[in-house]
Amino acid sequence: MGYIASLVKATQDKALLELYTGLLHVVRNDNRFLLKNNLLFKKRL
Repeated sequence: MGYIASLVKATQDKALLELYTGLLHVVRNDNRFLLKNNLLFKKRL
């Protein structure tokens, strides 16, 4: 039971970590996109 429980926990942690890093990448890309758009917008003004 202990082995299986720790295995399940490790799998969940890995999944959470992957989800978190995936979200971080998305956020970073969004920020870069927004920054680029903001600069373009400022140039137009």
